[in-house]
Amino acid sequence: MSDMSFSPNGRILASAHASYEEVRNSSVRLWDCETGKEIAVFLEHNGDVDSISFSPDGNLLASTSFESGTIILRDMRAYTFFLQRAEPTSLYHTFIEAVKFLWQLDVQGLEIVKTKRRTPADLKKYGTLLAPPPPGQSKFDQVLEWAQQQQEK
Repeated sequence: MSDMSFSPNGRILASAHASYEEVRNSSVRLWDCETGKEIAVFLEHNGDVDSISFSPDGNLLASTSFESGTIILRDMRAYTFFLQRAEPTSLYHTFIEAVKFLWQLDVQGLEIVKTKRRTPADLKKYGTLLAPPPPGQSKFDQVLEWAQQQQEK
């Protein structure tokens, strides 16, 4: 490892890894500080990753490679990072189920179909999402925040 940086809120640790003779996989890795689990790996640099740093607001992560002469900026806002994940998580599935409820969608094979089905159980579970989002918050952010709260229960 050649460098590391904590996100401003202290929830994520980013580590910059240089490649070694036996392992040619320079990378940027993100770790959940609460669980200690790796949550993402980025392999975009064509050389050793030398340094890494979060922006003061935590919305960007910069990594540099002197070997390849590159600087990469990654958007770390929750929704962008959420959508960039290679493997769907339980948070992703909870979010998608809420989206299906709100926009009355169903998936049949590879086809997305409009439905008019909202059961009492669905209304009990997702009903709060029918309200408009608070001022300054997008509907996407409202649903993502709701899905995150469901994960904490």
